[in-house]
Amino acid sequence: KRICWKTNQLLIVKINSKYGIIFLSSGLGIIFISLGCILSMYSFCGPTKEMYSVLNHFISELGVADFSTHAVYFNIGLMIGGTCLLIMFNYLSSLFETKIKYLLHISGSLCSVFCILVGVFPADQLQKHIAVSLPFFNLALLSSLLFVVVSIIDKGKKIPLKIGYCGLLPLFALSAFLLDRITERNKFQMSQMREALLHREFFWSLPFLEWLVFFSILIWISILCFWSFRELKKNAA
Repeated sequence: KRICWKTNQLLIVKINSKYGIIFLSSGLGIIFISLGCILSMYSFCGPTKEMYSVLNHFISELGVADFSTHAVYFNIGLMIGGTCLLIMFNYLSSLFETKIKYLLHISGSLCSVFCILVGVFPADQLQKHIAVSLPFFNLALLSSLLFVVVSIIDKGKKIPLKIGYCGLLPLFALSAFLLDRITERNKFQMSQMREALLHREFFWSLPFLEWLVFFSILIWISILCFWSFRELKKNAA
């Protein structure tokens, strides 16, 4: 019991270390963003009174007040979650020794800021929403790529390669989504896109891939969260 109590004491003390802050910020980011999605999805009623489906609805539709009475929770979740991820990237990049870590710090921080702005400008403010959501996806792609590269070339190896390779998951998902988006943009004019939103097929690749990006980023951050907690316990032992 004494050993257990001392270990818990050390964990509380170590929680303000880099690993502790990464654990808390990544964990809270996942919780707030996921909770916002679930709450908004629960009360969602689309433009044709349809229920929400990840197979043919965009994530950003959860932030439209006309579609969901809990849309505000989705937007607040993005703002708080984005702030948490901003803190996470700041401390995560500081674990590396290579100079490329500064590029990871900048891209990760900007990606988090644009995540916050997506919550500030929901999809019912369409032009502003597009202006902040596209940089978010591009910066998320760059951040995941840099994370993998830095993990491979870093001499300090504070982050194991198997954790570094987890960045490939959002990297592949984001690449597929952005490529499909280019195809969709060439296929549809804005008026045709509105028509597609009103008459949705059972499966629509673009919103489905957007959800795939969402889940891949969530899994990546969850892995970082569990890894940082394990490192926290290891240092407290």
